Amino acid sequence: MAVSMRASIPFLFACVVSAQDPADLFTSAPPAVDQALRERITKFFQAQSEGRFRVADQYVHEDSKDIFFEADKRRCHSFEIARINYTESFQRATAMVTCETDLLLARTGLVKVKMPLTSFWKVSDGQWWWYMTPVKSRTTPFGEMKPGPPADGAQASPVRKGPSMADILNMVRADRNEVRISAATQAVESVIITSLLPGEMRLQLEPKSVPDLKIELDRTLLKEKETATLAIRYQPDKDRPRAIGSTEEIRLTAQPVSRTLAVRVVFTR
Repeated sequence: MAVSMRASIPFLFACVVSAQDPADLFTSAPPAVDQALRERITKFFQAQSEGRFRVADQYVHEDSKDIFFEADKRRCHSFEIARINYTESFQRATAMVTCETDLLLARTGLVKVKMPLTSFWKVSDGQWWWYMTPVKSRTTPFGEMKPGPPADGAQASPVRKGPSMADILNMVRADRNEVRISAATQAVESVIITSLLPGEMRLQLEPKSVPDLKIELDRTLLKEKETATLAIRYQPDKDRPRAIGSTEEIRLTAQPVSRTLAVRVVFTR
């Protein structure tokens, strides 16, 4: 018993150090198998990221080529293999790849997001191949597949949705959208613009020629959680006094999301 316990200590220590899920001890593929699949996955997604879809087709199983060609192709600026789960004695696998891709927003704005993509692989003739079983509303690395009857039972893992258009637009905000200034008095008002977007965001003021208003941004390039101050300086023009209740609109655009912010200046007594 003592000999048995001593022999088991290195094995238990290895499990603790690697923080490995106990289930993985029985699903981890032999190194040669895992390396072969990772090479195929990398070449498959690399070809797509470069727009070489005919090259990517070289890694698609014959029974899935129609699905591949009919599908919308999502291109990744960069990608990383996050996890591979093996089944059927390492003859099939489900790979989760993190893809940095473009999300199209209103007004043709693009924003880069990272999203997980699920792909399916199987061994045929001693080689790993991408494949897809047609099912209703299946989400794949290439978008929504056309409906079809389920076949050999491959199940698509749920793919986390990216942020909605409204969520992304709301990541750029002003602390107020209206400024009230006395038409007869010199004044300086400020509006704080905040960016919650990951990465960099650029602000641009729309040109506006108004003699009695001077409008300035203290900075135009913001990183996540940074702010910019929009300063509005008013100097009454004696020759052209402002009418009570008249307004001016200041507009600025945030890129790359094409978010337009409008601040209304209202002249009061």
